[in-house]
Amino acid sequence: MRLFFMLMSFLISINISVKANSSSPLAQTAYATAYGALDTSHQVIAHQETLLASAGYAYSAYQISSWSAASTTLTDWCQAIIKEHGLARKIHIKINPAINALSGFAAFGNDTVIISHAKALEIEQAIQNSRSKEAQTTLEVSRTYLRHEIAHLKNSDTTKRLLANLFMSIITHTGSILLEGSQFLKKSSSLFGLLTYGAISWVTGKIKHFVHKKAVDAYCAHQEKNADDYAFATSKDPQELRSMAHYLEEKHGEILQLLTGKATINPSLQPDIQEAFAATKKILEERYRQEATAEPYEQWLKRQIEAVKVEELLFPGRPALLDTISDARRAAQRLEAQ
Repeated sequence: MRLFFMLMSFLISINISVKANSSSPLAQTAYATAYGALDTSHQVIAHQETLLASAGYAYSAYQISSWSAASTTLTDWCQAIIKEHGLARKIHIKINPAINALSGFAAFGNDTVIISHAKALEIEQAIQNSRSKEAQTTLEVSRTYLRHEIAHLKNSDTTKRLLANLFMSIITHTGSILLEGSQFLKKSSSLFGLLTYGAISWVTGKIKHFVHKKAVDAYCAHQEKNADDYAFATSKDPQELRSMAHYLEEKHGEILQLLTGKATINPSLQPDIQEAFAATKKILEERYRQEATAEPYEQWLKRQIEAVKVEELLFPGRPALLDTISDARRAAQRLEAQ
């Protein structure tokens, strides 16, 4: 599996470099340099999501051997839950301090569950002190998150996500070839023709990037929603689901506090998370100024979050947090009614 991801990343890179080097019909003229540069730049823009995804998977596959194994206590706790879900293959439990997921859990490939170092310590302490209310809540929430990752493993979602990136890259690139297929622009060696081609190349590159990202994010959100549904449907304890809903409500409140400036982001968080919050905060403040509304900023922001606009910036490829909270509460009610 590790070799597969690394090979896919390499092949994608080769594909883009070959396309870029063979796409300049004016190779014998001074205009050829500009044409080739424009063609290369818009293709790189269009394919950057696939490149980033492939490189990320390949790097993770390379790094997986350096991730530490979970403690016996944590491994036994996880494996007991995994066994209940009928996964025949051996599932590895690894600790990776760099995990930046809200849950502290992630699935990789078809046989690995990754847990952040902080979450691993939290679960181990909860196991040792399982009688306290706080420890019980930690274990209830963690069981739900683990079942979510089990769903990803059962569905081979990591592999499917990479293939979705590749498929959308092919679709969007094919569409752009058709869009740029004007014989006038291909044959013209005039400055006007090249400038027109350059403008179309830039626009189509942006369109490809936008369509690619939206389509892959929608597919990822679909995967995450399915994993959430599985985690909730396989729960046997309504209190477990209520704890999950309450935990997510707290996280939702924390997001609001961070974006309104009433709280500061933890400096120990991953730089990309800190950058995402800082960038989102600037975008929202600018939108609020542009709307010139008399509505208080915090109230306006709350409405933006409820409309999913904020979460699309912060957590692309994820279902809306408020929807997930509602799903957990409905699942708890169904269990209680049985």
